[in-house]
Amino acid sequence: MWRPDRVERALAAFDARPELQMVCSDARLVGADGVSLGTTLFASLSIGPHERDGIRAGDAFGVLLRRNLVTGATAMLRREVFDAAVPFPSPWVHDEWLAIVAASRGPIELLDEPLVDYRQHGANQIGIVEPTLAYKISRLMQPGRQRNRDIADRVAGLASWLDDTREPAPLADRSAVVAKAAFERFRADLAPARWRRILPVVLRAPRGEYQRYASQGALDIVRDLLQPA
Repeated sequence: MWRPDRVERALAAFDARPELQMVCSDARLVGADGVSLGTTLFASLSIGPHERDGIRAGDAFGVLLRRNLVTGATAMLRREVFDAAVPFPSPWVHDEWLAIVAASRGPIELLDEPLVDYRQHGANQIGIVEPTLAYKISRLMQPGRQRNRDIADRVAGLASWLDDTREPAPLADRSAVVAKAAFERFRADLAPARWRRILPVVLRAPRGEYQRYASQGALDIVRDLLQPA
C-alpha cells in the first residue's frame, strides 16, 4: 500500500539529482490486517551506516555487489535502466538485477522515509524475516553450499553482461565482480567435513573478502565453519 506522497517524494529526489538512476525508500512492515508490526524494511534488512555511507558516497555498485538492499515495491528507476537491464537473466531476482544495473550506470538513493506499507501475510513469495538472534543462529545451521553456487552463477552472469553490453556502465567494477564470483565458488567448494574447512577458511579470512563480498561479513566466517554440507 503506497503512501499518498510516495511517487511525489521519489520524483522530487530525481529532480534534485538528475544523475540518479534509481530511488528506493524504506517501508513500514504490516501484518495481513494492515496493522504495523513495529518495525521497518530497512531495520529488518539491518542496513548499517557503512552501507548507507557507501551508497551516498557513490559506491552503490560495491554495496549491492555484497548484498541486495533494494525491494522492488519501494523503487522508482529511469526508463534507461530498464532498457539496459532487459532481458532479465534467469538466475537473478528482478529487483536485484535492476538495482545492480542501475548502480553500474550512476548513483542510487535510499530514502529513509517509509513510503509504503509492506504486508507480511504468510504467502509472500519473498517477504521479510525479523533479524532476531535466534533467526541468525538458525541461518548458521542451514545448508548453504547451493546458495553460494547460485550467487557465483549470478555474479558470473553479471561479468558476462558487462563484457557484452553496449550500455554505459561507468561505475561497475568488473575486477570486483570476478573476485566475488571466485570467492563464492570457494565457499561452495568447501569440504563437507567441518574440520577440513578450518584451514582454508582461516587462510582466506585475512584477505578481507568476507568483509567485501559476504552478505553478513565476518559472521559468514562462522557460517562457513559450522554449516552442514
